[in-house]
Amino acid sequence: MVFTEYEVNEIAAWLTSPDYPALLKMYDDDLDIFTRYEYFGLFNNIEPQTFRGDIIGLTCTFKCNSPFAWTSEKSKSFQAMNGDNDFSAIINVESAERKRELYPIIEISTADHSAITG
Repeated sequence: MVFTEYEVNEIAAWLTSPDYPALLKMYDDDLDIFTRYEYFGLFNNIEPQTFRGDIIGLTCTFKCNSPFAWTSEKSKSFQAMNGDNDFSAIINVESAERKRELYPIIEISTADHSAITG
């Protein structure tokens, strides 16, 4: 497909017009079709790529304002069976962040007046 100069200008205006960082969502088909990464940032440079004088693509530079990607919130529910005195659950935090500690939010609720100890 060949782009016209007008189309390139429209795309560049659309991508570079936000004044505040926007969310860019990327999907990683190599890992899992549902793996999604989200980055906050701005497009700050759009360069046409040409072949034999025709514009055949664009190189778009997106400047991220965070050193890591965001992912959507993940949750996992566990349910202790009635009558069980002990219940344990393993929570794996799967993150690419290796230099800082991450803390999951743990919410405990009961259906009756059970005692919770830890």
